[in-house]
Amino acid sequence: MVIKRKRKTTINSNLRHIKIYLDTNVWCRPFDEQTQQRIIDEGEAFLKILEKVHAERKYKIKVKNPIEFIEENGNKY
Repeated sequence: MVIKRKRKTTINSNLRHIKIYLDTNVWCRPFDEQTQQRIIDEGEAFLKILEKVHAERKYKIKVKNPIEFIEENGNKY
């Protein structure tokens, strides 16, 4: 049995997207109470990542919720 795969072509076939996996809680960080420096720094870092993804278009954000992760990897915890 031979499986043929079609290659996705783009304008620049050398260009590969960089996948960025962000945990679910990261999306809420900018809206958390900004009383600790760590929370402020994490929120700003997340927003900078989003800005870079939007500006350069060579990154893809991949989001998995915890249920999907457990279903794919089993409940090891």
